[in-house]
Amino acid sequence: MVALTACTRGSGSASNATPLQVYTAAPTVNQVRSSLGGDALWWPATPTFGVRPLDLEFTPETVRFTITQRYVHLGTPESLVAQYIVYTNTSGATTEMTNITNNLGTNTVTGPKVGDQVVYTGQKLATSTALYDTAMIIRQGAILVSVDLREVSGFADVNRLGKIGSSLISRLKDVLANKIRPTPPGQTDDALLPPPGTDVTLVGAARVPIEVSADMFGAASPEAFVGSFRSLGVTDFEFGDYALDADLHMEVRTATFAFQSGSDASSWVDQAIGLSSLNQNGQATTYVDATGKYYGFFLQGRFVGFMTCGSTATTEAAARACETPFIRVLNAWQLNLAQQS
Repeated sequence: MVALTACTRGSGSASNATPLQVYTAAPTVNQVRSSLGGDALWWPATPTFGVRPLDLEFTPETVRFTITQRYVHLGTPESLVAQYIVYTNTSGATTEMTNITNNLGTNTVTGPKVGDQVVYTGQKLATSTALYDTAMIIRQGAILVSVDLREVSGFADVNRLGKIGSSLISRLKDVLANKIRPTPPGQTDDALLPPPGTDVTLVGAARVPIEVSADMFGAASPEAFVGSFRSLGVTDFEFGDYALDADLHMEVRTATFAFQSGSDASSWVDQAIGLSSLNQNGQATTYVDATGKYYGFFLQGRFVGFMTCGSTATTEAAARACETPFIRVLNAWQLNLAQQS
């Protein structure tokens, strides 16, 4: 992934792309599967809307927002991450591209021309998994697109990576030219999110495929987990991404699952965690040391709500600042859905 570094404001024309447009420009799961050999075990994972005020302290003034879309390869530790960094203007993006190229030095390889500028690099990660990480960073106007492909078999062929990058840039151009139009959330979708309050700030929302739930829950058996939803007619859900107002370095994620009936929702909860795990209010909350996150869960009529609070940095544990707002948001959200059950 590209590390955001501070740089001075440039004088180029500002990008007017919106977060929803850039999110729409991210590759579809079918594009990812096609690019990586047609393997249906490549699944979409949880996205991140890096929109202010989320991580405000660590976001350079030259960056308007970021959108990160993730894909995981079931049965392996492999992954594909596409991150879009939208700068205030082309000058800022160009300066950052120069900084990245200079920092990489000789650790680059030649590959296909993509976008206005492109650089390819690779490293064997210094971690216990030691995956081969092949990356490309593309500049298209005022937007940087980084693509990280982590595999176990060795560095990816740059020609294959170049094809992925070309596909992403082509889709980005189509979205910005309004050839592909995003679908804004409707009132029905908005009503499924936690109601506005003083604890969290909404930075992005989208209706996402049910496969994303396996990543959000950290399901041990993703196919069986998703199958439990599909068997009850649930094929997607409303996803919400928030900044925690008490600590903007903390990201709050929500998922609202709408079942056909209250009995279906109750049946799913009983199968997933057991109805006995819920308190008298129909809730369950916990902190998991292994992931460093707070988790909240509730059953309300035909709806199931799921929420997490954790650091935007995967190597950090969630702050204690999550605790009180977490419960307040969960309660308000459940009460709001009770009026729709």
